[in-house]
Amino acid sequence: MTKRLFVLAAIAASTTIPAQAAGSVTVTLDVSIADDGVDHAVCDVAVPTGSDGFNVLDAAVAAGCIDSYDAIDFGGAYGRFLTCIDEICGQDAPTWALPVPVAYVGTTWNFTIDDAYASVGLETYVAHAGDELGLTYATYAFTA
Repeated sequence: MTKRLFVLAAIAASTTIPAQAAGSVTVTLDVSIADDGVDHAVCDVAVPTGSDGFNVLDAAVAAGCIDSYDAIDFGGAYGRFLTCIDEICGQDAPTWALPVPVAYVGTTWNFTIDDAYASVGLETYVAHAGDELGLTYATYAFTA
């Protein structure tokens, strides 16, 4: 009997459940275009516990909520930066065409968590059950 318990304990100790298999959380992805005020895509996606924002985007592609996304990897602490969703990409605009002097202007994807600007990037965000991950395509300008 003692040998059987030892064998069962050894099997249990060597059979760990991967973190992703431990459970999942459901996150709402809300993709919108700021200038027209219309939601581009809204869907609930299930991702493994501990997932980041790019895992949420991967799940949204797999679910057919969005067609695609692109990102640039800056490496190090900066990590990946979202550049496009469904071929809608951030762009720099010529500053000479604006009525006020600005140093830099363009469009980008803003990232919010539960309607508040995120203090982390998509790669360091950790999904929690019930989160609303917002991605809004918007214009920005930095003054000179």
